[in-house]
Amino acid sequence: MARPTKVLILECIPHCHGRDEGLVLYNFLKMKMPNSVRYKVLKGKKDLIRILEKTAPEYRMVHFSSHGHKEGYFSLVQGFLSAEEFPEGCFEGSEVTFSSCEVGRSGFMDKLREQTGMSKAIAPMNDVVYIDAAMFYIHYYYFRCHKRYTALNSFLRTDDKLSDKMKGGFRFFEWLYP
Repeated sequence: MARPTKVLILECIPHCHGRDEGLVLYNFLKMKMPNSVRYKVLKGKKDLIRILEKTAPEYRMVHFSSHGHKEGYFSLVQGFLSAEEFPEGCFEGSEVTFSSCEVGRSGFMDKLREQTGMSKAIAPMNDVVYIDAAMFYIHYYYFRCHKRYTALNSFLRTDDKLSDKMKGGFRFFEWLYP
């Protein structure tokens, strides 16, 4: 049985940095689906691992607002996380989106898919400004959750309208094998 459309937003950037891209996305989604979106602020690996093991499997869509690095990891308020450190199978069949700079490079997404079982992902190939990431994902989730387009169609519509107006070079990933 398919899971209901629920979105988990994980904010991994300190509030004092004033970025709050995840909070912007949360407030937008809460207008459409107030009982189906959850926002969590995380500090370190222990917080993230606990949420991924206990909470993430309930959600069809998971969004990470964090800093990323082209070497193939993303950072938390306290520490870094590589693809191999994610709990095994925590995103089984889920769609996972990142606003983390450059995590679409270096094979990070393929390693993450192998470790977590996610079926689809969107991630920036380059540096991305937080306001651009917020606008990109508001647009994407509007099509995905409100209009109920497929993940790919939502991405293509968003990328078509916004790719020449913002940094990031967002890329869609889909794995057809289990």
